[in-house]
Amino acid sequence: MKTQEVVWRHPKGRFDVVETSGINMMGEHYTYREAVLTPRRDARGMASEIGLPDAGRGLVTEALPKRRAHLTEEERARILQLARDGRTAIEIARETGRSVSTVNKVTRGQSVRVRQTVRGWTQEEIDTVHRLRDAGKTSFEISAAVGRTAQAVRGLIERYRAKWASA
Repeated sequence: MKTQEVVWRHPKGRFDVVETSGINMMGEHYTYREAVLTPRRDARGMASEIGLPDAGRGLVTEALPKRRAHLTEEERARILQLARDGRTAIEIARETGRSVSTVNKVTRGQSVRVRQTVRGWTQEEIDTVHRLRDAGKTSFEISAAVGRTAQAVRGLIERYRAKWASA
């Protein structure tokens, strides 16, 4: 008779420590512990086919979906065509179901360049930066107010420095 019991669970659900005990063929008692990945609760989704303790029935093997296969030539051609049509990397990724980094890797070294998404400054944001800069706020404080990075704010201030100085 063999029994299994979960004696510890990882706080983020990545694995359980399972204690297995029983009596071997020589009539001797044995106990061992092992770490078992738990794909049903693994937030990262990195576990693959593994054994999981299942109440009273021993280990049950659960198959998880495999990672996406390599790109087919048709997918590569489609990504390149969408890039030639002037689509952004994010738009291509959403349409093809691939990541932005995959889209960038496919187009790198090709005669086509993917248009990156650049969010322009609205006049309201420019006015807010100007007003906060004149009030003595730092670029970090201004960035929090307009929802941009501090580096983006510093770049905007540099571009408008001469115009704001004459105003």
